[in-house]
Amino acid sequence: PLTRIRDITHGAKVPKDLKYDLKHNLQNKLHRSAGPEDLITCKRIMDRITAPGAQGYPHDFVEQMKIFYRELKEFFNATGLDDLLVEIKKKGEPAKDVWVCVDKFLETKHGQKPCFDQMAAL
Repeated sequence: PLTRIRDITHGAKVPKDLKYDLKHNLQNKLHRSAGPEDLITCKRIMDRITAPGAQGYPHDFVEQMKIFYRELKEFFNATGLDDLLVEIKKKGEPAKDVWVCVDKFLETKHGQKPCFDQMAAL
């Protein structure tokens, strides 16, 4: 993902403020000290460029950012378990009474509570 964000940042024809955000708040931060907080920054940028009515962002740029966001989540191992649980649920496995626990886990993991509350709940 680090090479991809560098390529995106240097090649993107996007507004100056977005390019600055990408370069300084995401790319440079990732190179200095990558951390899960970078997922929050990336999500914020993704929300901006994919928001209903967002216009003027090149299609290739948006697609590359989607790929980068997915790679970043994989890099921080933030999707593997979620994807597996959702896939198992889609198949109807395990029994329905377990789905409540799966839904509660995913809701707690992705909720907006402070991280210590989330960790205690999980």
